[in-house]
Amino acid sequence: MSLPIEFNDRTGETIYANLFSATDRRKAFNPTTNDFVTLSVSNEADVAITLEEDSIRVGHYKYTISTVTNIPATSDSSYYLIEVYRALGTSFDRSSDTLMGTLAFYWDGESEVNVCGCESASSPSPSPGTSLTAQDVWEYSERTLTQDVQAPDIYVDIENPDSLTDIEIPECPDNSEEIEALKAIIEQQFQTINTLLEEIKANQSRRVGTPNTQTPRIGRSSGGSSDIRVT
Repeated sequence: MSLPIEFNDRTGETIYANLFSATDRRKAFNPTTNDFVTLSVSNEADVAITLEEDSIRVGHYKYTISTVTNIPATSDSSYYLIEVYRALGTSFDRSSDTLMGTLAFYWDGESEVNVCGCESASSPSPSPGTSLTAQDVWEYSERTLTQDVQAPDIYVDIENPDSLTDIEIPECPDNSEEIEALKAIIEQQFQTINTLLEEIKANQSRRVGTPNTQTPRIGRSSGGSSDIRVT
C-alpha cells in the first residue's frame, strides 16, 4: 500500500510537507531513506516532501509515499501529523516559509483509519485497524432536545396538558371607559363639522346685493346717480 499526501493551492507555488512520527514529534519522515530522522536546521531539505503540481488539474499538489514499511500502525491514541508549507523561494526553511495547514490522522499500517483525525473525550478515537464508514465519521449519538440545555423558568410539559393550568397569564387591562370617552369626543367633532358645512351651504344659496325698496339702484351712470329709479 501507499500513503498519498495531497494539497490544493494557487498554481505555480513550491509546496512541501513534513510527516512527523506518531510516537516522537521531533522525528520527520525522510522520503529518500524512507525512515524517520530527528529534525534539525541542517536536514530540513532532507525531510521536505515536495508535492508536484498536476499539469491538468492546476493548483492540485500531490506526493505518494510508495513504501510504508517504516510507517507503523498507530496505537494508544497516537496519530501521525502532516504539516504543509509554501516555500518563499526554492529552498526549504520552516522558520520563514508559510505554514498552509496541518493534518492529523490514524494509520493501520496500510491506510488511514480516521480521515478527520479528530479525538475527544466524548468521541474517543477508534482502535487501530478499525475501518470507518462515512456514517461512522459524521453520525452523532442520540440526544434529547433538553440535553445540556438549561430549562426556562416556565415551560409546558407536552405529555401533561394539565400543566398549562399552572401557568399564570396576566389579565389584559380594561380600557373600555377611555375608549367610550374617545368615541364621544370624535362623534361631537363630526357633528360640529357637519353643522359648519350646513351653514356654508345655506350662505352660498342666499342672494347678495338685492336692491333696497327705499333707494334701489342698479348700476351707476357717469354722473354718480342711477339712470333707473323706482318711485
